[in-house]
Amino acid sequence: MYCAFFNVRHFALLLSVLVVAVAACSDTAGPDTTLPGSIPALTATASGSTVSLDWSRPADKDLSRTLIVRFPTTGIDGKPETGRTYAAGDVIGTGRAVFVGVGTKATDLEPCKAQVYAAWARDEAGNWSAEPKAVALSGVAGPLPAAPLAMTAAIDKAAVKLAWTASGGAAPTYYRVVRTPTLAPTGPKDGVPIFLGSGTSVQDVTADFSTQFPWHYGVYACNPCGECESSGARAFVTPTNTARAAPPAGLLQALRAGGLIVYWRHTTADVCVDNQNLGPASAPQIQDWWKSCERDCTKAVARQLSSAGYADAEKIGRDVKAKGIPFASVTSSEYCRTLQTAERMALGPVIQTTKDITFFVYPEIDPCPAAEALFKKVPSTASNTALVGHLTVPCMSLDMGQAMVLKPDGKGGYTTIAKVQPSEWAGLI
Repeated sequence: MYCAFFNVRHFALLLSVLVVAVAACSDTAGPDTTLPGSIPALTATASGSTVSLDWSRPADKDLSRTLIVRFPTTGIDGKPETGRTYAAGDVIGTGRAVFVGVGTKATDLEPCKAQVYAAWARDEAGNWSAEPKAVALSGVAGPLPAAPLAMTAAIDKAAVKLAWTASGGAAPTYYRVVRTPTLAPTGPKDGVPIFLGSGTSVQDVTADFSTQFPWHYGVYACNPCGECESSGARAFVTPTNTARAAPPAGLLQALRAGGLIVYWRHTTADVCVDNQNLGPASAPQIQDWWKSCERDCTKAVARQLSSAGYADAEKIGRDVKAKGIPFASVTSSEYCRTLQTAERMALGPVIQTTKDITFFVYPEIDPCPAAEALFKKVPSTASNTALVGHLTVPCMSLDMGQAMVLKPDGKGGYTTIAKVQPSEWAGLI
């Protein structure tokens, strides 16, 4: 009896010890999802063309590194992904990593004249702090990159082949190529942008060859923030074809693979007119007048889609979906005609609106840089981004309902690869 009692009692004790041990293991076996604290302090000081960065670290004991990203003055539009390790030079939204490491000091040797720095902390489990510590800095001195030495342009079937010679100075982060009709571009902001990225050649597949005037091109060297020298190099071609180039073969395959930006100008809108005398969004005489969908022109305050515009938008949507082209996001201008174009296309995702491509009523937003910031953002894997806006002169040249297809390079640049008319989606190959 004593032995049996002893065995049962010790067996029960042993079992309880095992239960406690298993519970303790269970508590520690799961992944660490607790975010580290935010960087408590960050300062940026300019000295000539160099920026010195200093920061302090949060009190977490398992910190592994700090990430500092330089963003343009348009703001912080990206953040690090959980589990991902970054290196200096990596692109995050419209920003670029300038430091990744364990220290509390760094130097940015390629700053802009004005920028915003953001800092995140990372723990050993790969979690990044939720909110960045940010600091804005302006008034940074420093020379712009040297201009390219020469540029050539030649018509090759349905495209214009462009090439240029890099300057002998320090290589710029990217080049900006623009196109103008009849007269040479006067600077990097004059004309339609064709290319923004590294490299010394590109093909312009969007030029209209049915025109009777020459197309002029300019290429300009730019620093990491898109600030470009104004001398550039130039070339021109005189179109000889009589028909407008069709979308290139292989465009459908590229769209199905994803990673592209499709910017539509709203479809035909010739009902009523915009009453711009009603003022900007900051001081409107009628609140949100540009968002009005009123079609009675005796009462209307904004231009509206016509019946043909409704039909074109619906046909674009049907043809795009029939071709199996995926979209992860759809963003529209705030105007009714653009929002209704997006609604009638019905590409799938919930439609968002943005001030960045909303015409006229936000004069504090420079429309070209704001639109280009959206063109640089790489869409999610295996999908595309849809934007529906206006004819933002001089950034683009689009008919109503026409789309421009762009490819971000993931390094802060993009290439315009095609233009597509409303009737051409059904025939893409």
